[in-house]
Amino acid sequence: MRFLNPFFLYFLPLAFIPLIIYLIEKIKRKKIVFSSLELLEEILKDEKKKFHLNIFLKQLIKVLILAFIILSFSKPIIEKGSDFSNFAIVIDPTLSMADFDIRGIINFLREKGVKKIYFGNKEIEEKIIYEKNKDLINLINSIPENKIVLITDGQKSNFKNINYSRKDLTILLLKHTNTNYFFKNIEIFPEILTKGSELYIKAILNSKEELPIFVYLNDKLIYEERTKILEKFLIPDQSILLTKNRLTIKFNTNDFQFDNEINLNIYFMPKMKIFMDLKDISIKQYIMKTMRALFGDIEETFDINTANIAFVSRFDPNARGLIYTIPDNFENQKVSFIAKKDYSGDLTSELNLKIENFSLKSVYEVVANIYNLTPVVKLVDKPVIYRIRDNYIFTFSIKENLKEVSSASFFPIFFYETIKNFYNPQEKHSISEESVFEFFTKEELKKYFKVIEYDKIEGSSIELFLILLVIAIILFLFEIFN
Repeated sequence: MRFLNPFFLYFLPLAFIPLIIYLIEKIKRKKIVFSSLELLEEILKDEKKKFHLNIFLKQLIKVLILAFIILSFSKPIIEKGSDFSNFAIVIDPTLSMADFDIRGIINFLREKGVKKIYFGNKEIEEKIIYEKNKDLINLINSIPENKIVLITDGQKSNFKNINYSRKDLTILLLKHTNTNYFFKNIEIFPEILTKGSELYIKAILNSKEELPIFVYLNDKLIYEERTKILEKFLIPDQSILLTKNRLTIKFNTNDFQFDNEINLNIYFMPKMKIFMDLKDISIKQYIMKTMRALFGDIEETFDINTANIAFVSRFDPNARGLIYTIPDNFENQKVSFIAKKDYSGDLTSELNLKIENFSLKSVYEVVANIYNLTPVVKLVDKPVIYRIRDNYIFTFSIKENLKEVSSASFFPIFFYETIKNFYNPQEKHSISEESVFEFFTKEELKKYFKVIEYDKIEGSSIELFLILLVIAIILFLFEIFN
């Protein structure tokens, strides 16, 4: 038998207080002899013995009641036979394991004679050290020992890269607690930075308590705060590299590893160089104003080959790079003319763009089957911007719609999304809440590995806890009614 909470055993001597008090009173009790009661005393001698025995038993019952209560809170467990002394033990260090008594598990394994214990990919020495690591499965796949035990709650996200052909791997399965921590929402803007640009970060935890949140840029810590909701503007000039950068947002609790660490790409260019071959000055001014609002440091170049982005008035099917074709007029453009009229309705796009009750004048239409264009933005069901490669072709005049587009978020959103997708394509960083609560069952894991349930090894501390409490209650009731 072993105790999960041995601290309560220090209170066990207190259980003997009722008996000690009784014995002290018995010793101190004075004997007074009355000559006239000598005959009566002889008669009641047997009754006196029964009386003292009854009092002694009552005190003993009190001792047992207190002892059983203290023992129940010490959580005794009955260990069952399992020999892990020749195994390498790997403990899953991810956050869904944080509610388990890891230190107690490690001590239990030490008592079993286990010599090699890993918490994540850090081997635990005599002093228990928790470290944040990522390569749990890589460690398991590389351990040379021919007997490995993985202690885990079976969270599916931890098994992505595991070698399912390893027949020497034993899973020691804990009953998962449905407790996990994750970022339920992450926002960053912009994902393309220029010199001096502020980076907006918003990260929301599912936790009800505040936890330390860390922001790293290229593995260098640039900000930390203890909070449930991180919302911060940062200027990461000191740590940023030219072109691609890695932004990591994570948090820490009890030194366990975050199951869903967020890694995002940020693209950096010192200056956004823009080429414009547009005749209308009002359109040029509007585009420059919009681009400065998005990216800060903007430089106009007169060489299209050195530009990051080009705005041209005529479509060139051979052009390469991020180019927006915005006709000043539609003479000699390969579009079919539609009589000038107003079009209104919801503006939708395959990009992160939707504007309700939008209006455009003089919509034209690209001649079908010439450039194999893909519709990108539609007004109701009418395509108004097409794409071929990374060339976006407008089929309406900005000059005639400048008032409408400048009063809506249409162009800022459209430009930002297309530029971001060109320079900094990455997967969306939305997190599925279900994914962090998906656990393998014993039956699912048994298809690949030998599986042992941890509570079957330790025995049930809950059952013993209840048994001891029931005994204490029965003794208490016996004391009252007798």
